Amino acid sequence: MTPLAEAIKNARAERSKKKGPDADTNIITEIVSEALSPRPEPSSEPSPLSPTPPPDATPVSVSTETQAAALPPSSGQIAAQEAPVAAPAPAEPPKPRSVADFLRNNAGASVSIVPGASPLTAGASGALSVSGTLSGSGALGPSGLASAPPAPPSMPSISSYRPQGITLFNTRELTSGYLHALLYGETDARKSTTAATFGTPETTRIILVRRPEQLIPLRELGYEVACVDNAEALKFTLLYPESLWPDWTEEKVKERVLVLDDFTRAKDMLLESNETRVDDKGNVKEVRDQRQVHKAAKDDLADVMQVVLKRPMHFIGTALAQIYDNKITHEENLSPDIPPGMQRMLTTEFEFVFFIDKKTWKFVTTQKLEAYTAINEKGYKESHNRYLFGKHKLPCQLEGTGLILQDEEMNLRLIWERVKRGKR
Repeated sequence: MTPLAEAIKNARAERSKKKGPDADTNIITEIVSEALSPRPEPSSEPSPLSPTPPPDATPVSVSTETQAAALPPSSGQIAAQEAPVAAPAPAEPPKPRSVADFLRNNAGASVSIVPGASPLTAGASGALSVSGTLSGSGALGPSGLASAPPAPPSMPSISSYRPQGITLFNTRELTSGYLHALLYGETDARKSTTAATFGTPETTRIILVRRPEQLIPLRELGYEVACVDNAEALKFTLLYPESLWPDWTEEKVKERVLVLDDFTRAKDMLLESNETRVDDKGNVKEVRDQRQVHKAAKDDLADVMQVVLKRPMHFIGTALAQIYDNKITHEENLSPDIPPGMQRMLTTEFEFVFFIDKKTWKFVTTQKLEAYTAINEKGYKESHNRYLFGKHKLPCQLEGTGLILQDEEMNLRLIWERVKRGKR
């Protein structure tokens, strides 16, 4: 170990004893500050304890040879003259200097953090290198003095930086401008007719994913319909309906209504289109993992719905109903016949989800609990619960006022007019 390294080691040890195990965290800062601080200049004024010569005294200079000749020889000098001349004693190694002395005596010295280098070494040019990595919170690791943590990356000014995707608004701006509703029920529950008659034949356009005969109840009313039979045609029609009906634009038609009949068949189209994929070489490959198929289909539908629900028009969708039975509790949950991922997305995005109850021919507008009787495996009748899914969103001050009842007449236009004026 070089003398300088030993001096630095001793300086660290002294600071550790006086200030504890965390004393080495700022050792470089303390050493540099001590080395660069100005040292007091020696005073030219005489000390008050030194004798002051009289004013008329004349200084006399006596040479060293004269002083030596005037004094008698001492015993040490006599012994030195008689004793034989001995060999010079080996020079003692220089005492370790502190790092502050090194910096003070080497005006051009510099301190740098050298990752991976040997700890606390002094080069031939007088530069001091301090190496080491940070362990813990400023502790001294075995490889040398810990380096300071890196400075965080500079961030743009808050006033000038804003990522994309942020939209500011006030809740008072959330006016009930357009209806977004999902109607579901059993087969032959008048879903298509109820959705179409929300508007008029002049303001309404229908996207049909089943056979045209499904719309026979609307035959004499003269509605414009686009019948699609694949996923690409479905997405195009939902995103660009004006390309199919040039006269059906926001400027020409007020209170536009777009109807999708229905989501159950539409999700089948999206699943089928994602069962195969084209690789980089143009080869068509089958996707065997059904989880990937469902995720891709849900993503396709979510992307389309994000655009459709932001457009200035009413949008109404229909779907079949499906019963999900709990085999343990025998509870039944009635909800739209759509895969769970798509169902959660749609029932969250739509403000109104109504179930058409064929027993009463009314909308179920909120979740409803009803009892049903079934025969168990032993042949006895048992009573179980059935939950019908329904939802609607109203301003908080209108909830509980009876604006929308749990069971409402199957007239979407009447319910919507009530919501807009805030009273029945």
